[in-house]
Amino acid sequence: MTSKNPDRMKRTDPFRLAMRLRGQGKTAQALQVLQKEFLSGRRPRLAVANNLACLLVEQGRSAEAIAVLKEALAAHPTNAILLNNLGYAHLQSGNNARAGRIFRKVLCRNPYDVEARVNLGLAFARQERHAAAVKEFRLALATSPASSEALTNLGSSLKSLGRHEEAIAKLQLALQHDPGNLEARNNLACVLQLVGRTEEARRELSLVFAAQPDDELTLYNLAVLEIACGSRPKAKELVKRYLKIQPRGRFAEELRSWR
Repeated sequence: MTSKNPDRMKRTDPFRLAMRLRGQGKTAQALQVLQKEFLSGRRPRLAVANNLACLLVEQGRSAEAIAVLKEALAAHPTNAILLNNLGYAHLQSGNNARAGRIFRKVLCRNPYDVEARVNLGLAFARQERHAAAVKEFRLALATSPASSEALTNLGSSLKSLGRHEEAIAKLQLALQHDPGNLEARNNLACVLQLVGRTEEARRELSLVFAAQPDDELTLYNLAVLEIACGSRPKAKELVKRYLKIQPRGRFAEELRSWR
């Protein structure tokens, strides 16, 4: 009688395989494995549905993610992870009001769900309701004071309200908790530039650029900074790089007008 090798089972398990592929950045292969596993129904669909939906959202396929999550929610209607992911998928598809309703549903059951609280704040922010967003981010921080995500989004909304010094303080605090938070560093650079602290802004953006030299927002912010400082040759190089990488990016038309 031959016993089953647990190591071999672990290697060939489809869900584990998908997670390993995802960790290796092989998103297309991971998606294929998860989609097959989700449709097969061989294992509890909860973890498969959540991971599949997250990958679909990352690929800009929010409508497909929503369909997967709704199917999973039919069997688990109160699952907070599924609901949070469903709300986030709606956020990414631009349906901010619907996303907000879903996050409120989660918070009715658990007012201390930090992910739902931050996401509700983000839904408000995307509707330009920054005062309401600030309230939600502060509530999230009351539960989790070290939440870099809550601090980052709070700083962003404070910036939009013109409360620049408060924004700088919150973004710096976010970076104390998570120095690798590139979104916080990018936002901090923008606020520093707004208050005339140009060299500090350049330093922050240089750190972001070193970590992600092809990121379109970073390239745009650096180009704006160099234009403001009168460094047109540097700005021109950044614009050229941006348009090569993102010829149809969200800032492409604006940057073409600078050339």
